Amino acid sequence: MSNKYHEVLLGFGSNLGDREGYLKRAISLLNAAEIHVRKISPLYYTQPIGCADQEFLNGTLLCETTLSPENLLQKTLLIEKNLGRKRERRWENRIIDLDILMWRTDQVSIIVKTHALAIPHIELLERDFALVPAVDLVPDWLHPVSGISLEKEKRARAYELIPSSCGIYSHYDITSQQDNFAAVLSP
Repeated sequence: MSNKYHEVLLGFGSNLGDREGYLKRAISLLNAAEIHVRKISPLYYTQPIGCADQEFLNGTLLCETTLSPENLLQKTLLIEKNLGRKRERRWENRIIDLDILMWRTDQVSIIVKTHALAIPHIELLERDFALVPAVDLVPDWLHPVSGISLEKEKRARAYELIPSSCGIYSHYDITSQQDNFAAVLSP
């Protein structure tokens, strides 16, 4: 683990049980795991894909961490497990889903390809529920494969989603409102 901070864009969502509660708990566990949540996008209700049959509540988180991409993946998988996620089939209903969407070091988006990890997320540009909230937080970030800003990628696809009424997350900037963050996480 280095002392250098990296900027990470995480996608997060839930479509089972107390969806908002699971998202809050995930944020708390991320912060406790050396993954410092700095901004939270608005949340969006989105239609399920694959085997899932219930509407999702999705958003993105802008985080800072000194972890490596591989260590971050391990920590996010552990958080999912600790919250009760079971992995049985692809695209199934889930209590919580945490995905590494993009990674920046020294303001440069990087590419990681291993057998277990692909950054940027391989389906980021094809998923409105990932790209729209990503643009809410970091519209000027360049996709490291296309070299095009996320905002332009979104416009090229004409993606539009309507934010949910979960007002507690509405583009919440934790860096400027750190004292109020505890209230967001409290039951």
